Amino acid sequence: MTSMIMGISAAVAFYSFMAIFSFKHYLRNKGYGRWIKIGFILSFVFASIGVIGSILTPILLINFAKNEIEMSIISISIKFLIYAAAFCLIWWLLMKIAGILGEVKKEHIESNSKKTKCMYCSENVIPIRNTTNYCLHSILTAITASTWLIVWFFGAVKNTMSWKCPSCGEINSNLEKRDENNTENNDNSKVEESVESIKTGLSFFKEGDFDAAYNILKDFTEIREPEVCYTLSHLYFMDDREWKDEGKAVKYLRYSAERGHNEAMYELGRLYMSGSYVNQHDRIGWRWLSRAAIQGHTDSQLWVADTYALGLFMPPKEQSYYMAYVLTSIYLKKRPDDQEALQLLKKSESNMSVEEIEKAKAKAIEWQPKASQDYREREAQYSNR
Repeated sequence: MTSMIMGISAAVAFYSFMAIFSFKHYLRNKGYGRWIKIGFILSFVFASIGVIGSILTPILLINFAKNEIEMSIISISIKFLIYAAAFCLIWWLLMKIAGILGEVKKEHIESNSKKTKCMYCSENVIPIRNTTNYCLHSILTAITASTWLIVWFFGAVKNTMSWKCPSCGEINSNLEKRDENNTENNDNSKVEESVESIKTGLSFFKEGDFDAAYNILKDFTEIREPEVCYTLSHLYFMDDREWKDEGKAVKYLRYSAERGHNEAMYELGRLYMSGSYVNQHDRIGWRWLSRAAIQGHTDSQLWVADTYALGLFMPPKEQSYYMAYVLTSIYLKKRPDDQEALQLLKKSESNMSVEEIEKAKAKAIEWQPKASQDYREREAQYSNR
């Protein structure tokens, strides 16, 4: 992901440098008639869009990679100024290099011109500047400037047309399909009836009447509400039922976890750690367990704290008794008599300085669980790496 961001940013920056050179060309070599005005305006627009785009593009790409889609005006402004300063510095260095290369080229042309003779009179020739086709140059500038406008326009349209369904959690689905569904389901009484049926099914499950719960919830397999998916996963995992289906169980457990359900994230993480029903993968398992921990899942907090203390499932440099102390302290708020947690806290404390201990205690006191998040886009990025 980092190499891709650097590659795209470099390409955009190169494109903007071309835009500035085009603009400087018109300032140095003014054309004639109406073409000077058209060329000047188009080059100025091209250069302006190119420079702004080359600064904004890496900002947006980096924030997208970090899943920080929502940015404040202040954050964008600060980052824009930092990137603009870096852009100006690189531009100044390039101008210095271009100046040196220009002098070398000039000396080379002058030295070669002394060896060149006129084909008619055999006298030494005098190098002159080639004339520019301002008409063709203006057309090319218009095309390249339009490229930027088209890219940014469709980027804006895509952002405005993206949506997230508050009911099932689907993101960026086909708008026409959504409109058809809205038309078909416009009857409020049917919607209310479905909601009540789901509530009844979930209630049966909690009461232990699994047959009644399955008979109701099996008809709502297309609904991506986290609690429904989590319940269906448990139903399909049941050994003593004829409807047992481990593939469906894992699928619905993943649906629920990706939509931020704490218990689902914890259970999916444990499946990956053990290799049960899925390909064993410690890093993926640790990722799901750590997400559950920061959202307040108690068992996940102690488990992740232990991995921090031992440096398991992560590079050795990430071993952190500080994080182990913080997570264990948070865990002990709900389970103060847990002997395993108390021993882990004591072990972490023995490997920390006094300053680190005080800082960790303050962190644990101030800590608040994060709100439930949607991890689908983030997981899609991991799978594409």
